[in-house]
Amino acid sequence: MSLSVPLPYVTLNNKAEIAISNTCFGGKFVRHPPWPNSPQTPLLRAAHMPRNALPLVVFLIAGWPSPSVAANTCGKALVLPLKNNTLSDGVVANRGVPVDLGGQSQGLRVTFSLNNTRVRNSRDCEAAARGNASAKSDCEGASGGVFAIDNTFVKAPDGQWKVTFVDPLPAGAAVSQGYDVATFTGGVKIQDFPFEVWSDAASTSRSAFALGRGSSVVSRFYDAGLVPSKVIGMFFGSRSMSRGVDGTLIFGGWDRSRVNGSWTNFTISKNYLNNTPCPLQVQVSNVELSGANGTHSLFADPGGTVSVAACVDPWQNQFSFTQSMYSRFQAFTNHPNNPEYTPQIYPLENEALIGNITIKLTNGYTSVIPHYELVSLERGTDAEGKYAVINSSRIMIAAGGDDIGIPILGGVFLAQNYLLLDYENNAFSLAPAVTGPMDLSLQDVVTICNHRPKDKSAIIGGVIGGIGFLLIIISATFYLLRRRPLRQPPPALAPSMLELE
Repeated sequence: MSLSVPLPYVTLNNKAEIAISNTCFGGKFVRHPPWPNSPQTPLLRAAHMPRNALPLVVFLIAGWPSPSVAANTCGKALVLPLKNNTLSDGVVANRGVPVDLGGQSQGLRVTFSLNNTRVRNSRDCEAAARGNASAKSDCEGASGGVFAIDNTFVKAPDGQWKVTFVDPLPAGAAVSQGYDVATFTGGVKIQDFPFEVWSDAASTSRSAFALGRGSSVVSRFYDAGLVPSKVIGMFFGSRSMSRGVDGTLIFGGWDRSRVNGSWTNFTISKNYLNNTPCPLQVQVSNVELSGANGTHSLFADPGGTVSVAACVDPWQNQFSFTQSMYSRFQAFTNHPNNPEYTPQIYPLENEALIGNITIKLTNGYTSVIPHYELVSLERGTDAEGKYAVINSSRIMIAAGGDDIGIPILGGVFLAQNYLLLDYENNAFSLAPAVTGPMDLSLQDVVTICNHRPKDKSAIIGGVIGGIGFLLIIISATFYLLRRRPLRQPPPALAPSMLELE
């Protein structure tokens, strides 16, 4: 059957043919050179080939080893879960990628806006708790995990940390850059995994699994031969209180079983947010809220020419709208003018006013975020330091103003959309996701390979040998062509069609 995959992997130009020649789908390595029996290929044009020459040429070509196929086999993509993980204190949990750093359990939140994985120094939470165990657990949960620097952490000398790119360090933070053993799901282990240990008592969140353009995580996976390419596929899953679902993060491929529609492609190089370190930037043309009082736009001039730039990133779960948009949201949902209710907290009776939110991007991509992703009972830190329901008579919403200065389409947006990210081709794609629980046996991982042999002498030898062999074929064909006159050519052959099973 035919397989349709998102751009830029399949397009109708010469560049795409070269790109797809190094691509493997579902464990099958596919080469896509110009069609060998095309009328534009004179060497093999059947209309001018003597009958006794064709078997020889076919024999020679069949025996000609293809360097790209012989040297590069398609390995498996690396699939990591996105789920709730019990942290090192054994009490609190954090949603993210499970990993042990130096034997310490972490659940690191995914972000595409950083390049260096970071974990908060455990001393921050010890100092903040002042001996209170539940306060310490609360701090660790809010931080997304903490790390105690001990003898296993190898600190890099200043200026000699071996990573592709170093993120800017904010003033006031003490940062140790170094390495430790990282063990991922399935026993995948990296001995010299690079990460930062931050200490900043004023911060509430410092831990992150960094997958930016210069990600040291992706580089380590790729250089260690653990992944077939640097392409990233992600089904974020859901943090919904009533319909929570674990997600998956795939390095070197994507999960076909989680895609429920056609792909829409975006360019990474767009700078809508004025040099903000967010690679996944989009332009939002409208945001509509539906509820018991009807459907309303959060734009002051819906349908106009004004759009709002936003960053797609799952580091935070909620939407962050512009302050103007969020003020309209509060007005449509009758947010109480009462200091007892924070901007995200509402009386339970207001729930009917908060239905679905529809996000429309300027390129036509549209996503509906359902009520169950937006609304839950009020949750917070309970007496044990766990994140739990703390007031069942009030609700909270996964939306707020742009406190950090830019609108964010966070986890609630990605819960409904599958993301495919390819930094090397400067592109990412979104498609509607298959949401809800799914048996792992139904997972259908499509592997994408990007082979770059490291042995240059082997490459040069292969090229020289290939050129020599090609000259033999041309000479043999030319000799046979001269021995016999050309016959009347039959009808030209149509180009063959490639189908991926």
